[in-house]
Amino acid sequence: MMMLFKRLRCIICVATVLFVGLTPVVAAAGSADEDGRNTNKVVNATDAQPLASCNATSDTATTGCPLAVGAASGATQPLRSKLNNGTCVSAYCGSDESSSSSSSVEEMDHDVINATSVGKGGHSQQQQQQHRSHLLPSTLLGADEDDAALMYGGKKVVLKAEVLKHTSVLYGLISIAERDELSERCFRELQRVYHGIQQKEIWAMKVLDASGSQEPGFMWGHNHWIGSEKGCESTRTPLSITLSDRYRRNMKRNLVSALAPFELDYRIVFAKHQSAWQVDVKFQSENILHIGVCIPRSCTNDELHNLTARYFDENLVLAQDIYEFKPNVLHVKNTTLDRAFWSKPSVFIIGVSLAFTLLMIYLAHSREQRLMEEKNNNHMDGTAGASPAAARAEGGSDLADASTFTERVIDSFNLRKNLNTIFRTDSGPQSLPVICGMKSICCFLILCFHMQWYTFYTVHNPSVMLHYAEQIRFQLVSNAPLLVDVFFAISGFLLSYNFIRNRSKVQEVKANTVWENGKLYGKMLLHRYLRLSPMYLFVTVLGELTHSYIVETSKFWVHERSDLGCQQYWWRNLFYIQNLYPVDDFCLTWTWSLACEMQYYMLFTVLLFVYAKSAKFGKKVFGAFAIGTLLFNIALTLNHRFIPSYDVLYNTGDALYTAPWSRVSPYVVGVYFGWLMASSRDKFTITQNQYRWYWLLACFCVIFSMHSTIKRNFPFPIASTVMVAVRWLISWAACWVILATGCGYSNIVTRVLSSKFFVHINKLTYGIYLLNPLIIIVTFGVSDSSVHADPIPAIVMAFGVTLLSYMAAIVFSACFEIPYCRISSEILKLNRKVPPTIPQPAPTKTTDSTHHPPPLVHPVSIESERKIQ
Repeated sequence: MMMLFKRLRCIICVATVLFVGLTPVVAAAGSADEDGRNTNKVVNATDAQPLASCNATSDTATTGCPLAVGAASGATQPLRSKLNNGTCVSAYCGSDESSSSSSSVEEMDHDVINATSVGKGGHSQQQQQQHRSHLLPSTLLGADEDDAALMYGGKKVVLKAEVLKHTSVLYGLISIAERDELSERCFRELQRVYHGIQQKEIWAMKVLDASGSQEPGFMWGHNHWIGSEKGCESTRTPLSITLSDRYRRNMKRNLVSALAPFELDYRIVFAKHQSAWQVDVKFQSENILHIGVCIPRSCTNDELHNLTARYFDENLVLAQDIYEFKPNVLHVKNTTLDRAFWSKPSVFIIGVSLAFTLLMIYLAHSREQRLMEEKNNNHMDGTAGASPAAARAEGGSDLADASTFTERVIDSFNLRKNLNTIFRTDSGPQSLPVICGMKSICCFLILCFHMQWYTFYTVHNPSVMLHYAEQIRFQLVSNAPLLVDVFFAISGFLLSYNFIRNRSKVQEVKANTVWENGKLYGKMLLHRYLRLSPMYLFVTVLGELTHSYIVETSKFWVHERSDLGCQQYWWRNLFYIQNLYPVDDFCLTWTWSLACEMQYYMLFTVLLFVYAKSAKFGKKVFGAFAIGTLLFNIALTLNHRFIPSYDVLYNTGDALYTAPWSRVSPYVVGVYFGWLMASSRDKFTITQNQYRWYWLLACFCVIFSMHSTIKRNFPFPIASTVMVAVRWLISWAACWVILATGCGYSNIVTRVLSSKFFVHINKLTYGIYLLNPLIIIVTFGVSDSSVHADPIPAIVMAFGVTLLSYMAAIVFSACFEIPYCRISSEILKLNRKVPPTIPQPAPTKTTDSTHHPPPLVHPVSIESERKIQ
């Protein structure tokens, strides 16, 4: 009878629990705004079984509550596997009325996240009671327990800790942290973050939210789990967001102003993976995870490195299981600038250069003001007793003939005159302004290509970017590197044309001895070097400093380490020979074309000297060189089994793109057309019908060349032959347009290309070419998030970068290019013998430019340079 009474009491107990416990569940299901959806459902949100089914296997089921409600023990195994600790939570049956309602906060912290700290074996009655205090409805708890649930339970407790452990890198790192591998302070503060996340404290949730986790798009190259550096900073200093109290807001109190109780820093972990589930494009850097974490400042980078390596070794990241990879931690860094940065030699060089330039500009301005005052006084007092300085002032801008060499050097830095030179758009009768439009358009398209190339390391969908690049509507941008050949052709054209048209120089070379021609050759090289090098070398030093800054502060893995290349191999840029070495060792990768240009200038100037000595022999040498170049380039591309896929283009860059012998063909074409125009400009006649057909042929060559990669998987013999052919075709098209326009044939296209707008832009192409990659690298490298490759935003950004490059080019040209062009002309005029006056046509220039401009380089218009023989 006694046994029957005990069983009846237990049955009544269970019935009471089910009635009281399930009533809030029904009520919560009918309300769309219920918090938490009922704690019973939260514990087993993925299971449809009643919570009481756990009693079939729990310890209390055999002692205090023998009658189980729910499925049999065989059906409880799936339920057990879904709980974080591998156990079931028993239904409350009233047998343990001594529940720990007065449990301390520290005891609740250990079990608050779905009892993850409980082992997989048996459980004590006290542990089960603690579980109940968090998992049962508040109606079953006493007054103290209800208050505890309000503070630590319900919406304020994370109940899916195991999921968080596998999806949030920060939480996973903290969960495996051990005291013996970290400093005492680091471990203690990590535990505070851990418990803060458990209790959903606002500052800790900020830390969790600022740290990176897996992003969608892994298959297409999304390796940027960056998080938010600003979000991490908001735990130290609140973001300046002003919110009025006028409106009711659905947000946590102090969500903006809550601060962490200790200092936290944002760190980036770089880890290389080899997942077969990601497109391996073999283009620049790839397969490197960027993981941003917000951790206590007391933790060192080495500690974070070791902790992250163990985290990956234990295969805790959900993405590791899905995409089957095991990352190898490469490097851990913070994004703050090291103090040693300001002690770099490049900082000193830039400081000295700026100080010298500003001093010279000040002296030039003061000298101009003094001369203007003397000129005004001279007008007031009469010109009879004018001083020599005032007499020179009356000469206006032409002070070169009456002043000393030092004064002329100072005048070269006159900012007002240099800006006037940039914005002046007049052109002489012998000029070829159509070249200005061609160079300006090509420069803009190359800038658009640089937008894709130098932002590739910040893009989180690189495979999609390559997909866009292969579309027919984007071929003009993706094939823009081919337009460098247009600059080579133009440079070769102007070199030979200006040399042959300068009859006095041809006669001088013909009459000189070998030694005298050697000195003349040296002067020509010196003049060119002094014109191009000051701004180029200043940008080189600035580029080294810029790359060093990006490497230290950027959240992205920088593949092209120009900072290291400049620190070790700066002398290669000084002598214009960097293109003879591997691309990975370059100091500023885009400067290879300047090196090619200088080398071509040196080579073909020698050939022109040979031509001046013996025209017949010079033609034979040139013809043999042209044929040999064509055959050599065909053999070279065939040997590398070239096809125009991006991986092959990138990995054959040393041999087929930057090497001078692989890019000399356009220069050969330009030299030939320049000679043709100089020798037969007055004899060149074609009919209007022939002119139209040649124009159509030129347009076809350009369109075919720029769209020759629509299909990128041709067999390599065909692709190699086409690659060599398009370099010749696009160079021929550009040179033919110049030849026809120079001989008086024009149409609406050439008139547009010869407009004053392009004449002005042409003077800045050198600066735009040198500066736009630095602007792109800085703009995107310091971004707080990665970039999504999308054509429309990319076009908008390209115009923005173009405007910034244009404004920067004006400043750099006025301060670092034009002054040294003037100085180089003054140096060459020292001790120069004035030749007898010989009637001769003026050298051709592309509107205010001296002879032999390099690609993307406008030689500046300087009156004294026009007199150089």
